[in-house]
Amino acid sequence: MSETKIIPAAATLNGRIEFLAAAKRLISDTRYNASLLTQVMDPRVFGDATFADAVKQFLLLQRNARLRVLVAQPQLAVRGPHALVDLGRLLASRVEFREFAPGKIAPAEEMLLADGRLLLERNSADALEARLIREDPATARERQRRFDNLWDHAVPSIELRRLSL
Repeated sequence: MSETKIIPAAATLNGRIEFLAAAKRLISDTRYNASLLTQVMDPRVFGDATFADAVKQFLLLQRNARLRVLVAQPQLAVRGPHALVDLGRLLASRVEFREFAPGKIAPAEEMLLADGRLLLERNSADALEARLIREDPATARERQRRFDNLWDHAVPSIELRRLSL
């Protein structure tokens, strides 16, 4: 008798507005650690003031809460005002920005992970379709291990830490 694998519940999202709403919801449900792998930290999503407010609430809720942001092209994130970058500069002990080392190829996908159990992912920064996975800790932990491996080989992002005068 063969075992039938139960497919976990996952929501398919369409468009930037649904992606932003899911990102805020995911961060609001985070208690300890969040990890963001992004290409350019799209200011329409990750630079949105309401998203930054959700991140701020999460970070201030728990004493040891942390956000790690791994960005492929940090120079694009600092071209204009960016609420998450500003928040990261204010809460520098809780938000860490890294970028891929020179010569390292960044993966195309984007993902937001929380507490090893929540996952929001899309195939690329400009993809219209994304997936929100809330009930599949095995998949979330696998993506977290992938993120951690990329993080360990990344370098601190001076571009995102620098304060503009």
